[in-house]
Amino acid sequence: MLPNTDTMKKEELLLSFATAARNDQYMGNSNWRLETALNYIGSNLEKLNRLNNFEFIVTDWGSEIPLRKVLKLSPAAQKITRFISVEQNIALELNKSSRFNTVLPVNIAFRRSRGKYIAYTCSDILYSEDFLKALFEIIDGKRSLDFDVDQTLFLTYRRDIPQTLTRHLPDIFMLDWCIHNLKNFLPYGGQTVTRSFRVPIYKAAATLLMHRKLWYECGAFDERLIYWGWSEIDLMHRVASKYSYKYFDAIGVPDVFHLDHKRLGINMYPFKKNEEVLSEIFNPNPDSWGLKDFIFEENVYSVPQSKNHSIDHDVTLSLRVKVRLTCWAVLGWAQLQALKILRVLNYSLFAQFRISVWKRRIISVTERLKGKPVLQWPVELWHLWLEGIRRWRGRGRL
Repeated sequence: MLPNTDTMKKEELLLSFATAARNDQYMGNSNWRLETALNYIGSNLEKLNRLNNFEFIVTDWGSEIPLRKVLKLSPAAQKITRFISVEQNIALELNKSSRFNTVLPVNIAFRRSRGKYIAYTCSDILYSEDFLKALFEIIDGKRSLDFDVDQTLFLTYRRDIPQTLTRHLPDIFMLDWCIHNLKNFLPYGGQTVTRSFRVPIYKAAATLLMHRKLWYECGAFDERLIYWGWSEIDLMHRVASKYSYKYFDAIGVPDVFHLDHKRLGINMYPFKKNEEVLSEIFNPNPDSWGLKDFIFEENVYSVPQSKNHSIDHDVTLSLRVKVRLTCWAVLGWAQLQALKILRVLNYSLFAQFRISVWKRRIISVTERLKGKPVLQWPVELWHLWLEGIRRWRGRGRL
C-alpha cells in the first residue's frame, strides 16, 4: 500500500457495483457464489449491450491466494470486473479486533469507482436481465417518476435460492430458469436485521444504490462499524434524514436473488456485532475515508479465449432437470419455513415464558437440521431422539 499520487481523471462510467470478498470458502463455497454472481450479471449485461456502461469492483480483502487467480470468469464477466487487492498483512491490521472489517473494503471500492451511480451489493446476489433493464431505464431517465433519481437512495429486497439447490452448484442456465419460472415461489430473505427493532421503517437490503455525489456527501459506510451488522441500517438512516429513499419493488423493478448458503448456528453470526446506535451525524468519516490517499494493486481482466457463459434462452432444459429444480425449490422453501417456526418458538414463546429446557431442545433440533435435505430430517430427528435417551439413561432417569 503506497501513497496515491495518481491525479489522472479516470474515464467515467454510468454504473459501478462494489463488494468485498476473500478466498476463504466463507459459509460454504463462497468462491462459487461470487463467480456465479459475476458470470450471471455479465451475461445479462451482454444481452442488454451494456458492458461498456458498467463495472463490478471486488475488493479482495487479504486473500492468501488472490481471487482473480481462482475464479473462472466468462469473457463478459472479465470485461466488467476489477479486483482491488489488499495484502493479507494489511487487511489483518485494518481488521483490528474484527474477523472481517465489513465496511472499509467496500469504502475502498467506492473511492476507486468510476460510475455516475454506485451500488453496494453482497458477493452472492444475482441480478436478472429484467432487473438490469429496469434499472438502466431509471438512471437513463426513460421512466416517468415523481421524484429526483439523483437525490434518492434505492434499495432492494432479495429472494433466497435455497440451499437444497445451491449445494449442488448449479450453472447459470439452471439458475436463470429458476429465476424466470419459480421467482414468485422463492421466499424473501434477510428482511429484518435489527435486534432492537427501533427502526422498523428500514429493512435489510441486498443492494444500496445512489448517485456518487450522495455517497461522497454522506461518507459512505461508517468506518467505525468494523463488526457484523447494522452498517447498512446506519447508512439508510443517515441518508434518509436528508434525502428520500425508495425500495425498487415500489417502482416496478423486479427483486434480486440471493444464493443461500450454510449458516454458523441459530444466531447465524456468532461473532461480535456492531452496537445498534442511530448516528445523528450525516457524515461520520474523515475526508480520507476509503483510504483515498493510498493506492492498491488493481487487476482488470483482458478477455482471453474461454468458454462462453452467456445465457441463451433458447437452450431447453430437459423435463427431468426442470422437475428436479422445482422439487429442490419446494423442499428449500419447506425447510426455510420449518426453521423459521423453530426460531420463532425459540426467541419468542420459550424466551418469554423462560422454558429453558424446551429452548435448549429447539436449539438442538435446529442445529441438527440446518443445511440438511428435508428428506433426511426424519433420520436426523430419530438419531437425536436416541442420543437424548442415552443421555437420560446415563443420568439414571430412565
